[in-house]
Amino acid sequence: MALKPTRRAATPSWLGEPRSRRARIAASAACTVGAAGSNGSGRQTTRTCAASQGPRASSAGAGACVIDATRYARDALERSPADVFAEHCRRHELAYQVDREGHPVFRPRVGHDTWRVSAGLGTVYAVTVVRRRGEDPHTLALIDVDEGFRMMSTVVGPAPEDVRVGLRVRLAWREDGEVPVPVFEPADEVAA
Repeated sequence: MALKPTRRAATPSWLGEPRSRRARIAASAACTVGAAGSNGSGRQTTRTCAASQGPRASSAGAGACVIDATRYARDALERSPADVFAEHCRRHELAYQVDREGHPVFRPRVGHDTWRVSAGLGTVYAVTVVRRRGEDPHTLALIDVDEGFRMMSTVVGPAPEDVRVGLRVRLAWREDGEVPVPVFEPADEVAA
């Protein structure tokens, strides 16, 4: 019995040539959602990914590229948690969410509406030195922030080999682009 070939939708130009099964699935989903237009919501519109949205935007498929023009998550939220976090970063505030029981939640995610701002003090929980060919070595560290959550960042200031577990650190900011990036520096080296 011969199988009847199915017709696939054309791959959008922003997804590129699908190279893997995952890319083909993402391309198919993007074509389906893009062709459906509103995908069940009369106010939702589609936009395509741009290179400026980061390296993951185009590989994530339709979910990363279908954007609600007026609200986020089909009217469930006014703004995405990532947007709220980025706004706090622009003000040089390390924001985190709190769940219903009062426990801190970090990285920002949907489902937690309460936001707080950290004092920016913490302790190095784990650290490694990253050495890439042609680049200066830098640290990659897990920081236990005093408010009760752990985040991955880097410790700037001392030589990477001098950063140790248990080191007290204070929040600093690296201006890499549109949104400042939270990094840490030793708390004892900060002038009061």
